Amino acid sequence: MRTHDLSIRRGQPGDFLNWAFRQLDQGENHAGLHEALAHTFLPRQLFGEYVRQRLFEAVERRPDVAFAVVTGTARALLAEDGRYRIELDQTEPVAADIAILATAYGLQQSSSTGALAPFEIVPGERMASASSIVLIRSGLTMVDVLLGARRDGFQGKAIVISRRGQLSRAHAPKGVVPQQVAIPRSKRVSLLAAAIRIACEMAEDGGTPWQAIINGLRPSLQDIWQGCLQRSRRASCVTFARSGTRIATAFPWRCMAASRRSSARAAPCWRTAR
Repeated sequence: MRTHDLSIRRGQPGDFLNWAFRQLDQGENHAGLHEALAHTFLPRQLFGEYVRQRLFEAVERRPDVAFAVVTGTARALLAEDGRYRIELDQTEPVAADIAILATAYGLQQSSSTGALAPFEIVPGERMASASSIVLIRSGLTMVDVLLGARRDGFQGKAIVISRRGQLSRAHAPKGVVPQQVAIPRSKRVSLLAAAIRIACEMAEDGGTPWQAIINGLRPSLQDIWQGCLQRSRRASCVTFARSGTRIATAFPWRCMAASRRSSARAAPCWRTAR
């Protein structure tokens, strides 16, 4: 997402933008830099640092609240008398009233053959010396990885494998103003996705970027998702998990809308990015 669309503070949508501006500005306080930064896609690591700093600022403002960071690998979560006990690998268990499971991809062991483990970062020198690479899926994460490989010195051929032979659609040059549209509140995910695609098509036919529809839905995504039938939500998650799609938001409408009416529908399942 663009810089001006990110914030962890309710009622302050430009908080991350202002924070990033203070990090990058050289003291000139240039208005043009602030405007350009608002429409920029900054690295995810920078947003992570922003969240971390805001967290510790909140901790400092509440000396009456005990806060501790425990580093370790959770091995088990046990319910005991209305509370939870988190079993850790190398330290004492942690007791809690509320436990939030923030699952990632899990821990992967390196192969005995010398191959990298899943999600392990490829060393820069190894990437620079490669003659070709294969990228699974063709979403925006693929674009990030490919650009990162180029920065590391990779000059070879990149083969992108896609389920439908489609490349990611380009972002609009600037942030798109959200547009509110009436979407039928079906309890089935498939019908909701179809309604979103139709709304995006109608918007583009009228000269409005499809991103305006998606941006207009963001504030109510959680409510819409929770309103769907549980079996429909489960089926949707299973479908996208099997297809290899990483669900980055509560509902993958952005991916669906972005892939609509692509001229590459009849293309083969791989393409070469140069």
